[in-house]
Amino acid sequence: MSKAIIRKSDLWKAIKLHCFQCSGESRKEQEACEIDTCPLWRYRLGKKFSEKSSVVVGVSEKKGD
Repeated sequence: MSKAIIRKSDLWKAIKLHCFQCSGESRKEQEACEIDTCPLWRYRLGKKFSEKSSVVVGVSEKKGD
């Protein structure tokens, strides 16, 4: 398994875009989202990440059957 270092700003942009698309491209719907089982829900409005400057994400490699 290799690791990638992702800047918080890039991570936030990806989350923001995902939530915007998921909510039908409506900012009001994004703010009013009630899908609190989504792992990104708490970050949809820009809540701070607890990590200092970067987030380390494990990148899994798909194994053959």
